[in-house]
Amino acid sequence: MPSTTSPVPRRSIAPVPKRSRPSTGSLKEAWPLNDDPDLESLRDAPEFQAVVRKMAALDEPLGSSTVAFTLPDKTLITEGVAHDPKSGDFFVSSIRHRKIVRVSKDGTVSDFIEPGRDGFYSVVALDVDPAMGALWASSHASRQMEGFRDADEGRSFVAELDLRTSKLRRKIDPPQLSPAAHLSDLAVGPKGDLAVADPYTGRLYLLPAPAEMLRVLVDVGPLGSPRGIAWSPDGKWLFVADYSQGIVRVDVHDGAVLVLEVPQDAVVTGIDGLVWADGSLIGIQNGVRPHRVARHRLDPFLERVEEVTVLERGNPNFDEPTLGVRVGSSLYYVANSQYRFVGDDGTLALDRLQPPVILRLPLPWIP
Repeated sequence: MPSTTSPVPRRSIAPVPKRSRPSTGSLKEAWPLNDDPDLESLRDAPEFQAVVRKMAALDEPLGSSTVAFTLPDKTLITEGVAHDPKSGDFFVSSIRHRKIVRVSKDGTVSDFIEPGRDGFYSVVALDVDPAMGALWASSHASRQMEGFRDADEGRSFVAELDLRTSKLRRKIDPPQLSPAAHLSDLAVGPKGDLAVADPYTGRLYLLPAPAEMLRVLVDVGPLGSPRGIAWSPDGKWLFVADYSQGIVRVDVHDGAVLVLEVPQDAVVTGIDGLVWADGSLIGIQNGVRPHRVARHRLDPFLERVEEVTVLERGNPNFDEPTLGVRVGSSLYYVANSQYRFVGDDGTLALDRLQPPVILRLPLPWIP
């Protein structure tokens, strides 16, 4: 069982450097202490070797994820995944081919929207609104996509698609006051409101149902690089994975931001995907090495992380895991986005790419 330590004092919120989504970097959790010449005098101490063993354990694979399905086209460069609870279909976004792939309940793979249809650029995040029979998708022009033109730079939107027919219902651009927006991760709330994150500018947007225009909920400053979004069940709070600060809570009413307190030994930066799971937040963490998925158990007031438990680490399918979706008592998530095999000029390292993998991870505390 993981140890639980006293949380650190609540941190003040200050501007942090902006980060581009495709450039994730990584924080190494463990390193070879025995090879460090500055620590040579400690090498024979039992206490030092105990630390060495603990460090080595952080690199050991851990977890129970299994392959839910793979996609045959290894050039997709996948990012987001969503699930329709009514049909059982899954949807996976393609950065490279500017499309959305549907995987039917029987395993059939087909294009939900064809490449570039309705003016789609790279398709990033996806979420299903079952009540409205809608699939929401974010899209922005990236150099990883086919057909990129310099004139497309900075263009971005979110779109609502009909789950049954795939017909475009509406396309919503960023507010006019946010011309440099890169709409990315998104999540539909329990009342049908849509939250959208911009990891480039640090803004967080809200589309209250049934509004037709996005509004800025959190402006530039408090958030460094917002990624995954998870709603509280009552729709009062948004939990956002800030890649450079950790997990933050945002008041949907007024946009007030609180950086959650965490145990002193917890690493909560570098989280990309974030999913609510019965009083916990599941973080898909590609900003640490080895990549991992962790449970962040919250206190009853949703103000701090009381315990962090690593659920999956060092899975052989991992190659920058990104976003996920909860389906019942399991997490389904993109295991290998493979961004590192796309050059700055958009060329692919075809000989190094693998078929995209969606993993299923049981969440044992959920009945």
